[in-house]
Amino acid sequence: MQQPLADPTAALTPAFCLTYRGVADDADKPRLIGLFTKLLRLPPPEAEKALGSPPILLTSDTDRDKLRRHQLGLAKIGCISSIDEAWKYQRWSIPAVLKARFEHQPVRPRVYALLQIQPSPGFGRLHAISARLQDIECHALNHGDLLLDSSADHPEGAGNWLRRVRKALAPLLRDWGREYQLQSSFALIPQDGEHLEDLLETLQRRLNQPAESQRDTKLQQPAWPIAGARWRLLLKMPHNAMAQANLGESERAWLEANWPAGSGCSDFDAAELRRVPGWLSEFTERAGERQKRGAQLEQRFSSLDRLPSLPTVAMKIHRLAQDENSSPEALTETVEQDPSLSTRLLAIVNSAYFGLRSRVDTIAHALVILGREELSHLALLVSSETLFRGLSRDTGQALWRHSARTAELARLLARNHGHPHPATLYTAALLHDVGKIFMLSFAEQELDQIVDKARRYDLPSYELEREHFGHDHATLGAAMLRRWDLPESICRCVEQHHGVAPGADGPDLDAALVALADHLAHRVDDDEIWADQTRLRRSQFLAVKPLLGTQDLDTLDLMIEDLREQLRPAL
Repeated sequence: MQQPLADPTAALTPAFCLTYRGVADDADKPRLIGLFTKLLRLPPPEAEKALGSPPILLTSDTDRDKLRRHQLGLAKIGCISSIDEAWKYQRWSIPAVLKARFEHQPVRPRVYALLQIQPSPGFGRLHAISARLQDIECHALNHGDLLLDSSADHPEGAGNWLRRVRKALAPLLRDWGREYQLQSSFALIPQDGEHLEDLLETLQRRLNQPAESQRDTKLQQPAWPIAGARWRLLLKMPHNAMAQANLGESERAWLEANWPAGSGCSDFDAAELRRVPGWLSEFTERAGERQKRGAQLEQRFSSLDRLPSLPTVAMKIHRLAQDENSSPEALTETVEQDPSLSTRLLAIVNSAYFGLRSRVDTIAHALVILGREELSHLALLVSSETLFRGLSRDTGQALWRHSARTAELARLLARNHGHPHPATLYTAALLHDVGKIFMLSFAEQELDQIVDKARRYDLPSYELEREHFGHDHATLGAAMLRRWDLPESICRCVEQHHGVAPGADGPDLDAALVALADHLAHRVDDDEIWADQTRLRRSQFLAVKPLLGTQDLDTLDLMIEDLREQLRPAL
């Protein structure tokens, strides 16, 4: 059992909630619908429906007089509301009824689940969730977090009960028309503590470290039709020298999609792919060795108790920055939790790159100058360096610098071309090579040999990784991100940045843009060998055209000089 805190009320601050209770007979319904549309962040039809289903939490504050003024304003248009006692705990508003349950000893056994929905849907839609879960008591803690309070005697167990709740809510989240991410955790009382703070702390900690059952820990080894040295032979083989080989339609489609753009064979006729050299069979014959090495890698991956991960503070900053309902104060307080991060961020803001006339001494001031998205990018960039510290100094620094450069170029591509999701693109680009960290920790000597062979034979190293392990660092990196519970859109970008696996859809635009940023990063740093090896696949090249317009490989390289002028200096 978790030990109770010395002072269980130390972090609880008195606060108040303004709650909608109903409408008067002479209420101004049109004005009320407009007001609810704004307050509850609902479209007008849903706001009108909400009027008929009180009580609904409207807002909370530590200033009772402020809420009283709001209450009087609502009363003038016929809205009946009440001001109720509540408590403030960090970023949550805790209803008095919940606090009272922990003031009586012994505490009654209960199951509490925390549901966190991103982006925050608002109190109105949290109320809709509460109505859906009629047999469970629900407390809206803020615009995006909902606390479920239920009996402890679930026959299927608390874990299965929570999965059932998540499954019940999935259709509702889809019906709202946005891509909502739902995270959850649960705590058992009194097993996890007998004080309210114990409960809240446990729920938040478990939310930041998702349960093993919520993680995708399995690696599926893709069935590559061809990889490694055979790519080199296939690219250089005269068409008329190719022998007949039996390849399925899906394999031919995969080869065509993953053909290197501008390789001299970019106009390769799909019909020619029906004739592939006989040595393709050698790749198949070696499948047993490849599967054996792949199984060893998969076993090592699944047996790791803790994969390297981004610091919790960085992930919190990233989530808050994407949540349009989060406050600047919450973002500032989260950054300030890490003094080292705060110091480095202030050093960057005060560098010559930003050219500020007066010194910035606080994170709050930095946030005003940079904006939440820019601050989030810098925080994620600085924090990501810790991922590479387990590697040798030269290898870790080189890999981190390249990741940072790729992310910076992805940010510029998004900004210059009006990409709708720049934060997703930046994060995916920053983490695109994270699979190499695991590979280096598992088989550093083998990976060094692969890199040497790639340079010697002018081959992409990821093709040799596939030939040797049956995996490349892209598929491994995506599996790591899924274990960190990052959004699937980011995982998919990392997985596809060197082309798609056989049978998979794509690549989508974001994955292709990450691949382009990877290619341009090597060009910017004058690393011609690796730039040639990371040139876009044919399908990636086609995927970026809708955003970038008519381009070819030569005009893409012309972008580099413009991008150089916009780059931040190296950190």
